[in-house]
Amino acid sequence: MNRKSTLVFPALLGGAFLTARTHANPDMIELLGTPAPEKAGRTVQIDASTKFIHVKHFEVLTIKNQKGQSFAWQFDTLWAPTGFPLTKIAPPDFEDGNTWVYVRPGGAPGIGQFSDPARIDELKRRLGITAAQEQAWTGYAAELRQTANGLRATRDTVVSMSEQDFQARRGKALDAVRRAAQSLLPALNKDQRAEATRLLPGLSRQ
Repeated sequence: MNRKSTLVFPALLGGAFLTARTHANPDMIELLGTPAPEKAGRTVQIDASTKFIHVKHFEVLTIKNQKGQSFAWQFDTLWAPTGFPLTKIAPPDFEDGNTWVYVRPGGAPGIGQFSDPARIDELKRRLGITAAQEQAWTGYAAELRQTANGLRATRDTVVSMSEQDFQARRGKALDAVRRAAQSLLPALNKDQRAEATRLLPGLSRQ
């Protein structure tokens, strides 16, 4: 996911491109998804009466308002389901009314869904963890579940959380999962490492 200190959004207003501007909280944006190429995915029209947009996890939408302003977004959020005001991801000049986005599960799960032990067990099964690898796996699985539980709790307060608190909590959580994943890798064989890079939070693009 893009970690630049600023994010640029192409927006369309009356047939002309607006000047790109920096969002006030780029790290918050990382948590809620990724900017996509303009006019990507399906297009959703909103107006002053639009209360909710429903989208699948990892889906791409182009969101357009009555003024002709638009932007595209991939909802590769850190967890699903989740909900947040559209204003959190819209360009600064985009008129979004009071619309909220609801992201429902679909595609690969976000880290928050690994609070469910069954999902962690499924990762273990797909990697083919052996008895000799059990200790290394247990350490990773415990860190992943603890982080997932923490992120699910964060979900309930993220809208009102200060930027400083949000950055600290998010960075600490994701760094812990990455460290745990890197510690697991030496215990895996070549084929398992390739699969882990594709599947595991902390290694894959979750």
